[in-house]
Amino acid sequence: MAAMTRDVNTKMAAPTPEESLSAAVMVSVLGVGNVGVKTKLQVMWPYYELDDALVAKEAAQLLIDAHTAALKALPPQHLEQIWKDRDERLFSVCAP
Repeated sequence: MAAMTRDVNTKMAAPTPEESLSAAVMVSVLGVGNVGVKTKLQVMWPYYELDDALVAKEAAQLLIDAHTAALKALPPQHLEQIWKDRDERLFSVCAP
């Protein structure tokens, strides 16, 4: 993996949190090798860093952080329902 260049991106406006998260989803869904430079830069802003492994890792961390914060904000009964639905889905496809 290449070292962080620490070059600050002065050519692009700062992405909104929504744009950074959307870019992270694109990296995760399509694969880091299948997204464009702008998408990678939205994940890595303010740094001009395009190393695929680093972009993929940061995209994953952004998604983990956002989901963790969202789950903490949910009432306990909503979390219980999410796990119940998951268990039912898995049972329907995995149970003998």
